[in-house]
Amino acid sequence: NFINSIREEITKKLIKFRDIYFINTKADYHNLIKEYVYKKYGDEEEFLWQKFPKDSIIRRKDNKKRYILFMYVPLNKFGYKEDRETFVLDIRCEENKIVSMVDNKNFFKAYHMNKKHWISVIFNNEIDSKEIYKLIDESYNLAI
Repeated sequence: NFINSIREEITKKLIKFRDIYFINTKADYHNLIKEYVYKKYGDEEEFLWQKFPKDSIIRRKDNKKRYILFMYVPLNKFGYKEDRETFVLDIRCEENKIVSMVDNKNFFKAYHMNKKHWISVIFNNEIDSKEIYKLIDESYNLAI
């Protein structure tokens, strides 16, 4: 009904406002994603590499397959001139969607993972959390 549609629009705008003005560090995105995954699936972050102590994965409890890779990578690995480190989320993605999603601004062919089945996301306040959560759910479902 009309009131519900207005409520949904206001909610969308508030989420976007929050994402732009209050989620302004890469650690905020990292924490939001971890919380979402834990609440929805009960899966927890694992740190596997001593050489890369900030990088981690999340995998399904039932089959131990990875569906999220958190990395901190120099921007120049994605074609930027800067070499400062940024938070990168690698997630599984349907092969036919990857080509249309890659914009070399927010979404990139996967860094470090199979480029046919994974995509890298760099956060620059242009992607709202609902879109990321949807992609995480897809990644979870593809990890079978």
